Amino acid sequence: NDGSPTMTPTMSVTPTATSTAPSTLYIYKFLCPEGYNPGAMGANPETDCAPPQDGVQFNITGQTNGYTSQSNTGDSINGAVMFGGIEPDTYHVKETLPPNTDAVFSPQCVVANVGEPPSSAIFPVVSASGEADIVVPGGVEITCHWFNVPRAGSSDLTVHKQNCDVEAYVDDSSCTPNTTGVTFEVYRKD
Repeated sequence: NDGSPTMTPTMSVTPTATSTAPSTLYIYKFLCPEGYNPGAMGANPETDCAPPQDGVQFNITGQTNGYTSQSNTGDSINGAVMFGGIEPDTYHVKETLPPNTDAVFSPQCVVANVGEPPSSAIFPVVSASGEADIVVPGGVEITCHWFNVPRAGSSDLTVHKQNCDVEAYVDDSSCTPNTTGVTFEVYRKD
């Protein structure tokens, strides 16, 4: 350990506002591979999913203060949106989902007092429509990583035809490519 505090997620799911100072909410947007399962053994969306994604719209609405704002990832921060100077409140966050999005998730958001290392975590429940409510206390910075999983079904198929001079195929060493007079038909099975 380098002496800096470490963050261990605890049951602090809903931080309590102890300050009326403005806060900042950052949302970093990532695109995962088709069919990605964040619950699979060894899954790590921070490394498995593509770099942050620009051009995705987010809207926030304060539930009691009436504040509303819209921003696109990449407007001010590469792959992220920033909502700064927001008052303590519960904010409804809505992502405008890119076409063919199958799933949306955010494993956790880290919370830090302004200018300090993260001290707690919140765990937003993001709906399939890309919406979540996030409690924002006063005087903090909240950083969330949101992930989209595209719908499977737009994959490529490559077929290689080989002529092999053996009775039982073992490997390609006794085969030559056959590229003339070969036709393949591919059908979708519903």
